[in-house]
Amino acid sequence: MDSRVFKIIVPIILVTLPFAVPSFHLSADIGTFLTVISLLFAILIGFFISGATSNYLRMQTLIASTNTALINIFSNSRLIDSPQHPELTKAIDTYMIATLDYDVLDFSEYVTPEFDTIIDLVDQTRANTDIGTAMIQHLHYAKANLIANDEEISLTAKTIVNPEHWLILVILASLIVLLLLSLRDGSLVVAIITSALNFTILQILILLYELDANIFLARKLAFRDPQRVFTAIGELPYYPDYALTLPHVIPVKRSAYRVGSKLGKLGGKRKIRVVKPRS
Repeated sequence: MDSRVFKIIVPIILVTLPFAVPSFHLSADIGTFLTVISLLFAILIGFFISGATSNYLRMQTLIASTNTALINIFSNSRLIDSPQHPELTKAIDTYMIATLDYDVLDFSEYVTPEFDTIIDLVDQTRANTDIGTAMIQHLHYAKANLIANDEEISLTAKTIVNPEHWLILVILASLIVLLLLSLRDGSLVVAIITSALNFTILQILILLYELDANIFLARKLAFRDPQRVFTAIGELPYYPDYALTLPHVIPVKRSAYRVGSKLGKLGGKRKIRVVKPRS
């Protein structure tokens, strides 16, 4: 279902319900039911938001740490001045381009060939100078960090709220909305309060979804952090073509950048063009 349904249509329906639906009253003890259901909803929402936030913060740290490890691999390889350095620079660029073609949740499993190429080139690196010999240890330390981060990203990126959990949360939220509607006395003030509570309940569910699905993280990063890697290795910033249609993605100003589009669903071939800044 289109996300616009949840962002526009559903909020409008929930906000207008208290004004559009005639007043009604249930014969049961509404206050007790509302207290119990609200408590269950708050406990579950609090638990899931806490877990999703923990994953979100850890994922943010891991992405930054991975980019730093790649920059360190490039820098150490350059100081070692090995024959593999040009290939390693190209491999890092190819890997970063590949990661931006996929969602934050699942890029790790789709860029394994590009990732393995970097690891293989690091293992093949040999020092030809005394300085290079001293830097080999730092190079492999950065490689170890890169591998560790990649393994943890594949686990941390997974969602923690299952469809069964969403079903329970939606049922509880729907019951709360129903009971709130039954408490109206026909006054405008109560209708406004009920409308605000309905809207708040929906926004809480949307917040949980965006945290759990890493949508919140994707918006915050907005393709900005990976550009540090491209700049560090001497390449132009890169954006996949779909990213430029997102409102939160703003290309680097007063600087040329690359835009790429995948050629087909399989394989890593892309059509990349350079966009020059307007004078």
